[in-house]
Amino acid sequence: MELFLGGAFQGKLEYVKSLYPESEIFDESNFEKLFDAEKSLAILNNFHLVVKNLLASYTDCYQKKEIKSENEIEKSVEEKIFRIIEKNSEIKIISDEIGSGIVPFQRSDRLWREISGRILVKIAKKSEKVVRIICGIPNRIK
Repeated sequence: MELFLGGAFQGKLEYVKSLYPESEIFDESNFEKLFDAEKSLAILNNFHLVVKNLLASYTDCYQKKEIKSENEIEKSVEEKIFRIIEKNSEIKIISDEIGSGIVPFQRSDRLWREISGRILVKIAKKSEKVVRIICGIPNRIK
């Protein structure tokens, strides 16, 4: 697994595509198809939006008190993501950095930012390579 991070519109996808031109690109609209993808040819773009979409399905349950805690939500989202990663151990994950800057006003947006960050920490620990991309320039940090 490899992780590529950076701000919005910093050339992350273009950089990863240049390294792996034969890869199939998945994103928040079709990431569940990764269960059927070829292991070495998958790029998951917009990881931060994948997390946001997964969280959206739990927000209503949380408000109705069907889910007791935010920890339950995080655990469930994390389990779904790591099932995909286990199935695709050579996956390349691209994510915007959303944890810097102003703390969001909405609790749901803060939860998204916090859960995304914690999951990305776990992904970075398990990744063979972590690269931060700024202005299209890669900087390998692991």
